[in-house]
Amino acid sequence: MTPISSVDEHEARINSHPQFVTEIDGTNIHFLHIRSAEHDAFPIVTQGWLGTEFEFGRVSPPLTSPDREMS
Repeated sequence: MTPISSVDEHEARINSHPQFVTEIDGTNIHFLHIRSAEHDAFPIVTQGWLGTEFEFGRVSPPLTSPDREMS
């Protein structure tokens, strides 16, 4: 994964994924829904693991595309 060099680049990377907000017990939850390229992939819910998209951005490609490795 290429390092992010600007705020605009970081924002573009975040906005490249479908995003949603829902309310659970009065708390708004913002989440990204990133589908795997594999049709029979097992869904992974990561709430509470990895605090920000900045952290998650590094692991989402290998989780959604098994043929890719973390750099």
